[in-house]
Amino acid sequence: KNGEEVEYGRPSARIRVDFSKVAFPDREPILGFGGAFTEAAALNFWSLGKEGQDAAMELLFGKEGLGYSLGRTHMNSCDFC
Repeated sequence: KNGEEVEYGRPSARIRVDFSKVAFPDREPILGFGGAFTEAAALNFWSLGKEGQDAAMELLFGKEGLGYSLGRTHMNSCDFC
């Protein structure tokens, strides 16, 4: 912003989960983990430069990031109400 170079980094915490153990065998299996994509998230994402967008995608969906495998979009709602 304002011509200043921004440096993007990795998350400072990692969560290790052992998915080989079934905690609740009577429940439906978990298909993946993810987050919601809203107007506010899109506005912030598109305000980033190419390097920032690539870093955000890696931090959310990459093997070195959170490892999300799913995303949810809303229908008929708004962040700006």
